[in-house]
Amino acid sequence: MNTSPSSPVTRIRLLRRIVVVAALAVFAGCATSGSNSSSKTASSMDEAREALGKGRAYVSTAVATLNGLLSSQGDLRRGFDGLESVLGDNRSAADKIGDKLNSMRTSWAAHFSKWQKEVQGIQNAEVRALAEQRRAAAFENFQRAIAQVEGARGAYQEFVQTLSDIRGFLARDITPGALRTITPTIQKASDSAKALQQRLDDAVAELERVAKEFSSQAQASAPVK
Repeated sequence: MNTSPSSPVTRIRLLRRIVVVAALAVFAGCATSGSNSSSKTASSMDEAREALGKGRAYVSTAVATLNGLLSSQGDLRRGFDGLESVLGDNRSAADKIGDKLNSMRTSWAAHFSKWQKEVQGIQNAEVRALAEQRRAAAFENFQRAIAQVEGARGAYQEFVQTLSDIRGFLARDITPGALRTITPTIQKASDSAKALQQRLDDAVAELERVAKEFSSQAQASAPVK
């Protein structure tokens, strides 16, 4: 058999090697792309959970400040200054949750778009159907998580608006009479904080559930027989 560099047999073998290397390169590129998109998706959820947790802590501080304002003795301005401070913190926290929500939408849209293309490239009909089922289930879970975060953010924005309204009411009338007038609103805002914190907790729990369900960390399973 002629195996010189210019022989047909040698050229065929070389061509086969080139095809195999090219195929492996393409596969590695797809795997890396999928890993990167999954990593961005996981990162967006981690950042959202952190923002929700910080928001919960700021709500607690706001409640303490409101209660302190109601029990103020002497000059009311100190309590009012505290209200202005927690208003700024909570407004920033609510905005941060909104930013992280948008980041999740962006990263997840890219992730599911790439996933769909990969599913469409599967030639085996049975495997393709199973892959589409997994993608659909994941999409439903992510949509539910988005809804939870959206709901928590909306409730938080309402709470922040109430703080802002209380601040506006007292801004030019920091007197005992004005404080008595606005006391029912302050108490209502303080009481609503518990429900708000529960919504923030629920959103965190939902994100953690989704992250755990679609984590790449595997557990031992029964061997295939």
